[in-house]
Amino acid sequence: MEGTPAIVLTHEALDRLLEEAGCRAAEKTVAKLQSQLIQDPRERHLRQLRGYLMDRSTLQNPRELWANGHHIRRIELSSKGKPKSMTWFQRFKHESGLAACISRPSAEHGRLQEWTFEDIANAWDRYYALQW
Repeated sequence: MEGTPAIVLTHEALDRLLEEAGCRAAEKTVAKLQSQLIQDPRERHLRQLRGYLMDRSTLQNPRELWANGHHIRRIELSSKGKPKSMTWFQRFKHESGLAACISRPSAEHGRLQEWTFEDIANAWDRYYALQW
């Protein structure tokens, strides 16, 4: 018959062990919540756009959400981890047909144009379909 390894703890040792495990779990949970609270709203908006491009069923009404060129350039970063260039964006805008879509002035930056998530997604699909 083989022996089974066992740990024998006193009541106080078990309490300390459980308390320490609880503290570590609480610290991890608080850190995770803080990272979500500190998150930049622009980054959250970009993640929402990326999510919509990957799965169109994630948003109920994509015509109510708008994004500008800064967001579009950051959908896929360059090989150096930076946003795509303005030259890339201008080419994307014209070749994909996004330039012909209805746009509005950006609420954040008045000089920038914004397009709906739906128009951006359609332009994205068309642009990358033309590339292949």
